[in-house]
Amino acid sequence: GAYPRGVRTLAGRYTLEDRVLDGAGWSYWRAVDATLRRAVGVVTVPPGHPRSTDVAAAARAAADAQDHRLHTVLDILEDDGGGTSLVIEWLPATDLDRLLTEGPLPDDQACATVREVAWALATADSQGLHHGVLSPRWVLRSDEGRVRVIGLETAAVLEDAPRGSADSAADAAGLGALLYACLTGRWPGPPERSSLPPAPTIGGRPVRPRQVRAGVPDALDDVAARALGLAGRGEPLRTPAEVARALEAAGARVRRTAAPPDADDGPGAATDAPPARPGRRPTATGVAATLLAGAVLVVATAAGLRTVGVGSTAPPPAPSPTAASPSPTALGRAVTVLSVRDFDPDGNGEENPDEAPLAVDGDPGTAWRTLRYTRPELGGDKPGVGLLLDLGRVTQVGAVRLELVGRGTSVELRAASSESEASADYIAVAGATGAGDLVTLRPDPAVQARFLLIWLTRLPPEGDGFRGGVAGIEVMRG
Repeated sequence: GAYPRGVRTLAGRYTLEDRVLDGAGWSYWRAVDATLRRAVGVVTVPPGHPRSTDVAAAARAAADAQDHRLHTVLDILEDDGGGTSLVIEWLPATDLDRLLTEGPLPDDQACATVREVAWALATADSQGLHHGVLSPRWVLRSDEGRVRVIGLETAAVLEDAPRGSADSAADAAGLGALLYACLTGRWPGPPERSSLPPAPTIGGRPVRPRQVRAGVPDALDDVAARALGLAGRGEPLRTPAEVARALEAAGARVRRTAAPPDADDGPGAATDAPPARPGRRPTATGVAATLLAGAVLVVATAAGLRTVGVGSTAPPPAPSPTAASPSPTALGRAVTVLSVRDFDPDGNGEENPDEAPLAVDGDPGTAWRTLRYTRPELGGDKPGVGLLLDLGRVTQVGAVRLELVGRGTSVELRAASSESEASADYIAVAGATGAGDLVTLRPDPAVQARFLLIWLTRLPPEGDGFRGGVAGIEVMRG
């Protein structure tokens, strides 16, 4: 992607100083305009690039865009050797690809940033102009929150996207992916378009943002899902204007609910834990989980915890949150656990491995137990420890019922389609904080997974230390 060796000044005017970004056969530089004595950005496409002529044509089309949030093309340089350079305005800012490596943006900033990009692309769309390959590296954000979009029309050519693929639908999906990245710090799009860690997937599709980071507001999670074509509570978002309007509405809802309500349950939890302590911000499904807690507890207590055969009939409809005592089949039929092992990737690699089968032996009098720790958060030395279940094949899981040892365990249900030794590769789909000895973890929606991780993050007191355990596990179909 480097410009021809020895060439540092273009057209006797633009001196290239710092290479900011490299792509496939092109580079983006910070340069100095010697005539106007100001910084500019220069995209260089060296001779021999197969779409050099297309880049120049795309830049001329983009120059007609009328929105201050779109980078202005100041000059187009074409030399006799076939090279092309685009001179654009320079904004002292950081691209989101770098900014998000430090972690996701606060929810309100994520919403505001992507909303600005959406309105800019909506303006361009009204003129028949598109981006086509929107990703964090094409969006700049200054310390003051100013947003600029680079690469209208040109980026799709530089990244060799198929001709005709840059359209309204592609930009709407790109906005959904950009919002996903801002909310989670993970990238759900083609991996070559961002250096961020890839979004976790189940069944080949990215999980929703709130399954990656607890506490993502439902309204923003839903906009990202609808724009990406994942399941949402409304029609898919197919144009930048539709995404922009959805973000306007979602932003208003986020502001109205900014004050943290009283809740303490994790996502998808139904538990017999004591009443929640005030002042905690609930996760995406915490409130619904609290409503379900009493009803599901009746089922767990009555049904006991045991492992039975795989059900052969389709599950009936999910129970209403107001149901007083749903039958055991309301959670689906039980799934056989093929194997279970201890999981301690952040410790010494072992946590009483010989006891792991006791968690699924059908005897509540036996249990797998953790080691003893000096503090409830596993001594502060690691994020968690647990049991890894293999279901034998990808299965739709609607609930997992646990019998825990002690009272006051914080536990997460994590899921993945393939086995890994890194806890971060298993996606949190449900959880409970301060659980009692019986708890039902219900993913919302049901999740497709082969491997389930029962992940203990806080242990109950035992004697002069802290120790947890699992005496029974029952996996139910969704």
